[in-house]
Amino acid sequence: MNTDTLLIKVSDEEDLRNLFSLDSNGVTMQSIGKEAFTSAVANLSAEQQQLAYGYYGAINSSDVHTVEMVNRSESLSANGVRLTGYTTGAGVDGGAGGGVNGSFGSGSYTIVVMNSTASIPDYRSGDGYTSRNSSAGELLAHELLGHGVGRTKGMSTYRHEDAIQMTNLYLRAQGITNVYRDGRSHGSRVVLSKSTATSIPSFVQIPITLQMNIRRKGPIELKPYIMHQDNTRVDPSYLGRP
Repeated sequence: MNTDTLLIKVSDEEDLRNLFSLDSNGVTMQSIGKEAFTSAVANLSAEQQQLAYGYYGAINSSDVHTVEMVNRSESLSANGVRLTGYTTGAGVDGGAGGGVNGSFGSGSYTIVVMNSTASIPDYRSGDGYTSRNSSAGELLAHELLGHGVGRTKGMSTYRHEDAIQMTNLYLRAQGITNVYRDGRSHGSRVVLSKSTATSIPSFVQIPITLQMNIRRKGPIELKPYIMHQDNTRVDPSYLGRP
């Protein structure tokens, strides 16, 4: 997977920092071994393990997933312009709600606006709806894992259900359980039941054989984790922002 920035909130910062690392070219993520993965996620919650497994699968896949992280004020790359028709991060933010994913070669291309101000109105809170801005980490899980990986795996639900489910998995991994997206303003606009919206896409579910190798090492403590190239600016507050 080619990526500039990977955002995950984790309990064991050092283990995860070592797990997700860039290759010598400074762009491509190094593949991850099974034993390294199971050791690194042993101290995470079940939701965090699932999210980490999503990235583990994307990184180890033969499909190429390219990620472009931009601020609203920044210009898109030539590939980003061709994919979206927009020229800046602000264009993607206003026109696509903070992020977009499309087919690109044998894989997918994701653009995430790190300081998105787009107001997304289909979060359920109690008996009603509330609007929220999406953090960079939430957008990355939604676009890359939900749309992108689902797309390359040929899932019939990658345009809608998979992406909504990855948003909600990301929220739970951050300890946010008072809201969830139901898809009313996304994709096909089909409103998903809570049980469907909060399910985990089949291609992200950790296989039982791998689960058996994960051993918890101690109490969970949430900490921000950032891995990025030196020229990529990422504010740690994006990880915890609703």
